[in-house]
Amino acid sequence: PEMLAVSSSVPRQIYATIHGPAWQMARLAFLATPTCRVDLNDPSVTAGGTTISRRILVQSISLPPSVTLTEIDPDSISISLEKRIQRTVPIIPALHVECRRGFELSSAVQVEPDSISITGAQSIVEHLRGWSTRVANLTSVTKPVRMEISLSGSLGDRVSSSPLPVALSV
Repeated sequence: PEMLAVSSSVPRQIYATIHGPAWQMARLAFLATPTCRVDLNDPSVTAGGTTISRRILVQSISLPPSVTLTEIDPDSISISLEKRIQRTVPIIPALHVECRRGFELSSAVQVEPDSISITGAQSIVEHLRGWSTRVANLTSVTKPVRMEISLSGSLGDRVSSSPLPVALSV
């Protein structure tokens, strides 16, 4: 729902055992990946969360009519929801710089942009003090370096940010 965000970890995959005609099974294996889509905008979903039952999961999996689902793991999914907030936090460079012998850094690492707007569950977002870049190593540095680097994605689908490129200057 629009004003809520997921605060718990949600499985990225559901494992299922299915049976059906060989041509349908081959088609599924090579041409289409079944998906499971559950609409959390249902009126029964409230702040605090919900449990998606086996019945709802089975109904939400896209399978041809001649294919039967016999097993599913997990057989239910608990989702915790809470108020969605947005906040701006500084970008923290995860950059390790090793200068060549006889050289040293003349200033701190410069980050452009220096902050990012993040959105997610209040209990997670309010405690974040910054968002890190991916780790990068520079060795034998003898002159100014400018590089583009992406942000880390360590919180998966619980916190979102703009996937903007970050420039680091040393």
